[in-house]
Parts: sequence; C-alpha cells; structure tokens
Amino acid sequence: MNQANLSDSIYSLSNMGCIRLTGEDTLKFLQGQITVNTEHFKVGELSLGAICNPQGRCISLFWASLYQDDVLLFQLQETIPETVAHLSKYAVFFKSKIEDVSTQYSIYGMFGQQMNSATKEQLESNGLVCFEESDSLIRFMIIESSASKQSDLQANANSDSQLFYKYLVEQGIPWLTEKSQSEFLPHNLNLPELTAVDFKKGCFTGQEVIARMQYKGKLKSHIQMMRSHNEIEAITPLSTIYADGAKAGEVICGAFDNNQTANMLVLLKDKYQECEIFRMRDENGPILELVSH
Repeated sequence: MNQANLSDSIYSLSNMGCIRLTGEDTLKFLQGQITVNTEHFKVGELSLGAICNPQGRCISLFWASLYQDDVLLFQLQETIPETVAHLSKYAVFFKSKIEDVSTQYSIYGMFGQQMNSATKEQLESNGLVCFEESDSLIRFMIIESSASKQSDLQANANSDSQLFYKYLVEQGIPWLTEKSQSEFLPHNLNLPELTAVDFKKGCFTGQEVIARMQYKGKLKSHIQMMRSHNEIEAITPLSTIYADGAKAGEVICGAFDNNQTANMLVLLKDKYQECEIFRMRDENGPILELVSH
C-alpha cells in the first residue's frame, strides 16, 4: 500500500473514542467488570467485549487491547461518559486509573483485508500504532493528535466512516450509541456467538443474569440484518420495526452505503421472521428488506 491509495483503505473514525486504564490492578479490576477474559489480552490484538450493569444490560461495547503498560477500550465517544462513570464506582477498590483519552489520539479503521508486513510498515511509517482483530479483519490505528504526520494522514484517509460501520453490520457486529446504552442483553446483540462473552472466566457485573439466559433462558428475538432502499434521513437506534400491523422489533444500529442505502442490525422477534413486508418507525414508514435470518 502506498501513500496514494491510503484513502481507499483507511477510514477516519472521528466519532470513535478511547478509554485508557492504567495501574497495577487494572487487569484484575477489569476481570470483574467485562464479559471477556483479560488473561487473553495481547499487545496489538483486539478483543470484542461488553461492560454490563447489574441487570445484565450492556452499557458499553468495546474493542480492548494492551498498549504499552495500559489497557485501551475503543468505543463510540458518545458512550464513554456513562461507561467511565460506571467503572469509576468500582475502581475505588483497586489501583487503577480510568481516563477518557479520546482527544489525545486520532483513531482510524481498516477492514476486510489481510495486513501483510509491508502494509504494516507503511502504516507505522505514518506514525500509526496498529491493533488487529483477526477473525473479522477489523483494525484500529491510533496516532497522537499532535503528531507531525497527522495532517498528511487526515488528508489521505477516507472521511466516509459510514462504509466502515457498514462492514460491521455485514459482519453482524453491533455497536451501542448513547441512546441504546443499558437497553440490550449480550444475547440480544449475539455477543456469545461473536466470542465476546466468556462463561468460564468467573464472576463479573451482570454475570448471573447473563449466565441464566445462556443456560436456562429462551430467546424470543434475535439479531438480524435489514436494508432499506427508501429515502431514510437517519438511522435512529431503538426505532420500532413493524410487521403485520404489530411491533416486530427495534433498530440496534446501522450505516449508509455509497448509494444511501440504509444497512441495519435489528432485534427481531422470531415469530415475524417469515413476514414479507417490514416497515420502520410506523406502519406507513419506509419498507425494509430482511437480508438474512
């Protein structure tokens, strides 16, 4: 990859933020707060996980990685204040410091291609630190906001972050917004299937509710991908999905492609999966296509 085609591969994620946790007790502290096992964290590798409230509802969906002596959590900026407030309630018992460092770094994303050594060297030569999630071919790169090469990277990176989030939708990987925090159980978001919940790691906040759903519960709704070719000005989380004149589900998240087609992940009640017509917002709203189930 050369400088000329950086714009085809790297997306500027201006709405993505970063929480940094430092201190000798950080991994021990996080082990009791997140759905994944901190013992599996590795430098430069991304782990998808969640932070839940005592009722088992997801406050945060993040990608975690070790960086130097710290842990970084990448998630939408608008979800960081509530996440930091939640973690801070428990951190007082540990030697761990929690900071929103979103303004200290610019965050970029890549997807859908193997990163060979030449590509990685090219990125690092531009001052980027790379974090990879191998299964879904998702990568985040950070660069200090004050870095001298920042302006060149901004000029070449693709500013249409919607295409990055569209890829997440196609992979069945959801994200939370401020509006959808504390609304969904990990199972509603298919996190166990995405290996974003470790049921063998021991206790964490919300674990009893989540384990009960895993071993004794029966889900009546599942995450699905939907698409609309109608004109939709915005994709609003928690918007109602209608089918057969009834409320059939709700929007989790979504993104537009180059043709302004809305691509969404929705939580759809199983009994409506065979319906032919779905609409968003109300019974006369935009028609949605169920892509797969």
